[in-house]
Amino acid sequence: MEYNDYTYIPGRPSDYYESYTKSSIIGSITYDNTDDYYTPREGFYTKFSFDYAGVGGDAEFLKTELKFATYYGLQDEIDYDLILRYKFMPGYIRIDWDYYQLLRREGIGFN
Repeated sequence: MEYNDYTYIPGRPSDYYESYTKSSIIGSITYDNTDDYYTPREGFYTKFSFDYAGVGGDAEFLKTELKFATYYGLQDEIDYDLILRYKFMPGYIRIDWDYYQLLRREGIGFN
């Protein structure tokens, strides 16, 4: 995928712009045994995903993410529709810092 719009590169003069090419491999594995998609009351959800760029482009990064959520409904115990929920979402990103601004623009998780 080639990007012809010119993007600012950090650390360079403000009038320096560069076009770039980005290619990436994306994959994920998901397991979901919750009882409802929108309002789960029981079960757990796990997802492992990765995004590797640098196979044939200018931008290089590796992003991995793990999402875990577990749900437990308390309606049987306290006769009230209350749901205990725990979520855990660690991630790791290794990037070529010259292309930090490019990755931000592509929306891969930087804030």
